[in-house]
Amino acid sequence: MNPKVNLSEFVSGFLAESDDLLSVANTSLLAIETAAKAGKGSPRAVREAYRALHTIKGLSSMVGVEPIVSLSHLMEALLRRADQGAQLSAEAVDVLLQGVRAIELRVRALRDDKPVPEAPAGLLQKLEQMDSGPSASSKEQQAQVDLEPELSAKLAAMDRDQLAQGIAAGKSAMRAEFTPTPAKAAQGVTITSVREQLRSAVEIVKVLPRSLPASDGAPAGLSFVLLVLSEKSIDAVRAVMPQAGLQVSLLAAAEKAVAEPVEFEPDDVQMPLGNGLVRVEVARLDDTMEKLSALIVTRFRLAR
Repeated sequence: MNPKVNLSEFVSGFLAESDDLLSVANTSLLAIETAAKAGKGSPRAVREAYRALHTIKGLSSMVGVEPIVSLSHLMEALLRRADQGAQLSAEAVDVLLQGVRAIELRVRALRDDKPVPEAPAGLLQKLEQMDSGPSASSKEQQAQVDLEPELSAKLAAMDRDQLAQGIAAGKSAMRAEFTPTPAKAAQGVTITSVREQLRSAVEIVKVLPRSLPASDGAPAGLSFVLLVLSEKSIDAVRAVMPQAGLQVSLLAAAEKAVAEPVEFEPDDVQMPLGNGLVRVEVARLDDTMEKLSALIVTRFRLAR
């Protein structure tokens, strides 16, 4: 049996990053609340809050802080539904803000080297009730991936749901394993830098620590398995950070939609193509405009 993984050296990084992520989540939720009072939507703030809590869930899972995993998991699920079109009520936003405060208290306890309290049962119940609407998390719609039993047991229903949704959307599910060594750390290649680099190129679903027999290749007796979704090839994912020596393998290929035969009317066939018009989904235009706005703001800040 492999020895228990010691993740104490990663806790300081978790604490530092959690502070920034909780600040983003809190600011985004307040922006959602303000927009809702004005009768407006705030899709960008919803996505920012979701990403922050998704990252907190992954980090807390990686270092084994289960009360934070439980809270952020349910909060992330509620925000995922909002990102898919569900309306966040004022009560839901208030409960999410309570969740952020509860996570902050548990991060503080960890920082002060005190026992981390269990997640408040009443708050968990409220979050579960608010996320009781239709979801893609039924057993039939959850991805079944070929992982070692000890890793597969750590996947929550929402993780499998996220994998299934990504595969259905045309992405492949992959496993990228990173083994830290002193030589890599001397070059600045750590699980934190690997996660940051990969996050810019793929969708990280979960980071799972894995114990290994101590050896020259794994002096710490530890590796990290990153479950990711990507439209890129295995070689392209590996090339995102070649110095990390990632071992990348395919877990599930993207689902390919079957194209329906298109029947053209004679007039359609004879229609000239050089008319300068392209059909684009409104959702893609909205996403492009949001990214363009962010670029303009960033450019302005850099210029200032």
